[in-house]
Amino acid sequence: MNMNETTNIVKQFFGVVTRGETYLNIIYLLLAFPLGTAYFVFLVTGLSLGLSLLIIWVGIPILLLMLAA
Repeated sequence: MNMNETTNIVKQFFGVVTRGETYLNIIYLLLAFPLGTAYFVFLVTGLSLGLSLLIIWVGIPILLLMLAA
């Protein structure tokens, strides 16, 4: 491997830092993580509440709301 190939490999590896798309992807991931966590908590809470209240028939509307969500 000569010096020119080594330089190209280093530029290719660290070239990600200079691209604007990299920072847009980081922003997207930072925003998507809390949103995904909130969706997960909402659905798990709603499904467990609906299933546990199914015995007294209150869970049916809750499960229907979870199905619509």
